[in-house]
Amino acid sequence: MKWVWYFVLLFLAIENLFGITIGRIFIRGNSETDPQTILFFFQEYKEGKEFTKNELDTVLSNWVRRLERTGWFRNIRATTEETNENQVDVSLELTERFFYTAQLFDHAIGFGKQNLWGKGKEIFFEVGPLQKKITLTDHMYHFWPLFYQVSIGTTEESLVEYSEDFYRTIPTLRQKGEAIIGWYLRPDHTLKGGFSGQIIMQTNQMPLETVSSLSLGYLIDTRRGYPAFSSGWHWENTIRLFVPMYAISWESTASTHTPIGKTWQIGAKWHHGLSYGSLPASGKYLLRTINGLHTLSQERGLLGDNCWDAHGEIRWKFWDVIPFLIFDIQLEAVGFLEAGEAWTMWEEFGKHIFVVYGAGLRIYVDRFAIRTEAGIDQRGETSVLSSFELPF
Repeated sequence: MKWVWYFVLLFLAIENLFGITIGRIFIRGNSETDPQTILFFFQEYKEGKEFTKNELDTVLSNWVRRLERTGWFRNIRATTEETNENQVDVSLELTERFFYTAQLFDHAIGFGKQNLWGKGKEIFFEVGPLQKKITLTDHMYHFWPLFYQVSIGTTEESLVEYSEDFYRTIPTLRQKGEAIIGWYLRPDHTLKGGFSGQIIMQTNQMPLETVSSLSLGYLIDTRRGYPAFSSGWHWENTIRLFVPMYAISWESTASTHTPIGKTWQIGAKWHHGLSYGSLPASGKYLLRTINGLHTLSQERGLLGDNCWDAHGEIRWKFWDVIPFLIFDIQLEAVGFLEAGEAWTMWEEFGKHIFVVYGAGLRIYVDRFAIRTEAGIDQRGETSVLSSFELPF
């Protein structure tokens, strides 16, 4: 019986000795999108490059995954047809989504146009009673691995302070500008740097803070699915310098998504932020949020210059995707268990750890989610949080 297995292994080894090259690539279903835009996401492909059969299957799967993650396409399928012994033609079929998009925020609505001129550019507006913001993005400048994003405007955001054993939330207006420039170093690996400046004031125009920052980040992202992740992992590290206080922070986030059958999934996330010097009030780490710890406790340990938090979730997609107007809607129930703390003085480290468990409902709509989730901390206090933010 052993000789049968030896024969099978020998056959597989011989099969993978001969390289396969890609001859022609056919793209079908793109009416607005430049074919070069679609090929940009096939970063492993070079004319004449040889692949084993397994490698070819993997790079085609990666191509489909990256196209799906843009949110510009659906029903993407890549197939091959053998033309001679060591060459195949590749056919990619896809359906373009409606490139106009909308988004809800707490104090504004957003709308914009994606994949402008079919060349991976984007313009997005945020409009509210006080909020006005515009963001320009180019995901592939002249089809190079270079990308950039520029945004400027006024946003409504809350500033949280902790004093006298109480968290105080201050409504603020933030006049800010931000520029990010980056480079795709290799497939799924991104290096980016940024500059931002903002003036923070209360809604009565009383100034609170003026701060600028420089940042440098590195991202690895292999996640699949849009807008809800279905599988894969990601890891991002960012170093940020704040001026004029000259504080430095290092923030790291890693997450993974593992499907269990067709409708269940396990998600896990680790996040930490460490700093040298005192961060500005607007830059401190706050865990009293729906994407932090699901608690609104008034205890210490939820705001500081340093933090760590760990999250585990089990997600159930209990309905199929629902086509609705220009979007696809996905419904998800979630149960979670998480822990973490924030601190400023290192003498406090480990003294105010929060453990929270709970459940919630999420409705994914393109670039945002409608979420209501309840958490119960170790003191038995219940907090119900709602948001339009996407989860990890």
